[in-house]
Amino acid sequence: MDSSSATPTPTPITEGTQSSIGTSGTQPSETPTSTPNLVSDSQVPTIENVASVPPPTSASLPPSDSVKRKNQSIAWEHFTRLTNPDGSKLARPRAKCKHCPQTYAVDSKSNGTTNMRTHLLYQCRKSPLFIPAKKQRYLAFDSIENGVM
Repeated sequence: MDSSSATPTPTPITEGTQSSIGTSGTQPSETPTSTPNLVSDSQVPTIENVASVPPPTSASLPPSDSVKRKNQSIAWEHFTRLTNPDGSKLARPRAKCKHCPQTYAVDSKSNGTTNMRTHLLYQCRKSPLFIPAKKQRYLAFDSIENGVM
C-alpha cells in the first residue's frame, strides 16, 4: 500500500479541547473559560436577604370566596343565571337562554357549557349564532316519464 493513502491517526482529546473529526486536521481554538458577569453581586439573593423578607400573612391574601373566575365560554353572553325569587342561588343552578324560554343545568361541578353552546348553534333559531343544518330535507327523484329509473 502507498503511504499517502494511510488514514490519519486520531488525536487524543485532552481536557479543555474539542474534537475536530471531519475537519481538515486543524485543532479548534480553545474556548474561554470565563463568562461575562450578567448579574451584579448586590442582586444575587443570599440567605440573609431571603430570610429578611417576611412571609405573607392571611390578612394580606384575598379571601378565597371573593376571588371569582371569569366565565370564558361564549355561551354566557347568551344565557342568564336563574335565582330564587328572594335573590339567593338555586339549589340546582340553571341558566335561561336570552333568545327563547329554554333552561339548562349549569352546576360547575357536574355540568359544563357544551349543552348551552349546542343549543345556541344548532337548536335556538332566534340565536345570532344559529347555524342551519346542512342536510337534505327532501328526496328528489326523477320521474318515470323521463325514462330514468
